[in-house]
Amino acid sequence: MACHLRERPHSIDFDATVGDKVTLIAEDHIGNVMIAKAKYGDTDLVPDGTAVSRLDFTVAAGSVVMVLIFVFSAQEAGEGALREDCGGGSTQLLRDVSGDEPKVSFRINGKAAA
Repeated sequence: MACHLRERPHSIDFDATVGDKVTLIAEDHIGNVMIAKAKYGDTDLVPDGTAVSRLDFTVAAGSVVMVLIFVFSAQEAGEGALREDCGGGSTQLLRDVSGDEPKVSFRINGKAAA
């Protein structure tokens, strides 16, 4: 399985193919890092009152906003990364994350398969 999210040139956003299943991973660097909230368009991806280290979603058509809020065991000193699981033990770095800026957002532009 290859990575599904492709960086858009000169942008913080990504392109992907509609219908692709994407797995995001919170990777620990300093302290433990978890995803406390994740919203893709109108869909909440993390149940209230929980935090997860990985989550799955299916790419929707159009330009859809992904908003993630991380929690860090090292609080403001915490550091980690948001990565995509590309299968076979391979990942790609999407964003560095830190306890002093726990919110990350970007758009995923879902396009039909070529």
